[in-house]
Amino acid sequence: EGWKEAKIKPAAPADERTWCRRVYLDLAGRIPTQRELDDFLNSRSRDKRIALVDRLLQSEDYVTHLRELWDVILMGRPKRGNQEDRRKQNGWWAFLENSFRTNRPWNETVRAMLVARSAKPEDEGASWFLYERRNEHQAIAEAVAPVVYGTKINCAQCHDHPLARELKQAQYW
Repeated sequence: EGWKEAKIKPAAPADERTWCRRVYLDLAGRIPTQRELDDFLNSRSRDKRIALVDRLLQSEDYVTHLRELWDVILMGRPKRGNQEDRRKQNGWWAFLENSFRTNRPWNETVRAMLVARSAKPEDEGASWFLYERRNEHQAIAEAVAPVVYGTKINCAQCHDHPLARELKQAQYW
């Protein structure tokens, strides 16, 4: 309705080749190989898009891609040369990969990171989230807010949030 009122026309549906490329980039973090693209384009199945999405969601490419994305979102880009190695060695990457591989509910994943008391072997690397932040509550809250609330809260440190009116400076502190 809003688009009609604003006289906005949606983009035309993507052709099969473009759609395939986009879904590979979104879910696997890479473009399809020529063979993968040809297999998709030559498929006569009416459900080939659904089948491709399901296959990619079950792939290790998906797990690795999501781990890379969420590692940067939650931990930031590594500042030192060995920081990535330390994240891997201390189980952080395995923790994230297991969460995506098993389609773990996000509330459970975040809870494991914040509680950092691994009751399950697959949660052992979750404590690395707090370790890298040296238990600095402000840094922890600012890292988790975008994935829990869908917005950054950093600006509420100095003033009421300009876009999320419900986030007041007093609440931040």
